[in-house]
Amino acid sequence: MNRRQYLVAASAVVPLAGCTSDNEDPSSDGNTSTSDQTELLESAQEELVNALDAFEAELDDIDEVDSRISFQDETIQAHLDQAESYLDDAEEEGADQEDWIEAMRGVVSLMRSFIDAFGSFADGLDEFQTGATYLENERYSDAELSFVEANDLINQSSDELVVAQENLDEIDFSEFSDSSEIDRIEMETQLEEFSALNTAVLNSDLIGLYHGVEGRSRGNRFCPWKSISSTSLSSVGT
Repeated sequence: MNRRQYLVAASAVVPLAGCTSDNEDPSSDGNTSTSDQTELLESAQEELVNALDAFEAELDDIDEVDSRISFQDETIQAHLDQAESYLDDAEEEGADQEDWIEAMRGVVSLMRSFIDAFGSFADGLDEFQTGATYLENERYSDAELSFVEANDLINQSSDELVVAQENLDEIDFSEFSDSSEIDRIEMETQLEEFSALNTAVLNSDLIGLYHGVEGRSRGNRFCPWKSISSTSLSSVGT
């Protein structure tokens, strides 16, 4: 997965010349406010890109979905929090760039919903591995409980992906025309690929394992569960 490189959006900074006097241009305060607001919005956009970089770094650390996942979102959330702080300050400067502010708030909402979905997915896979360990030790009741919980978490992730898609659809990406880092097509591709991965897990391994344990508890022969090592999280977002 290629690491993003942030391209700072070009901005017009209004120079203030001369000394303060009784004849000072009355529009200068407004120009200063506009310049300050632009700087705040540029900083907010940079934090969004930093959040995207941090999210990609987390994905890069995950090789395959059949291993336990350690998904740490603290750094990502910190960048999003800082972006929102800059946006709040920018709004106090005036309403000159409302559309840009709204678009960036939309990206924050999208990323938070995507993080929620991936977090539920990661927790589901960890519970899946816990169930597999119980199964290997013939603790069938515990295994069944773990597989049910894993199935619920993956389903929750699917629901959260629906919210993420809704958030994406509401963003006006034309507000990011000066940046190649916040791109609708790339984000939509990430959602689609992650959704496909999510669905693949639900339609194969978790269901198979659950029914396998059910069969064993009824005295039937249990069929070994299939590996899902052929599906790699590294494909998400590429």
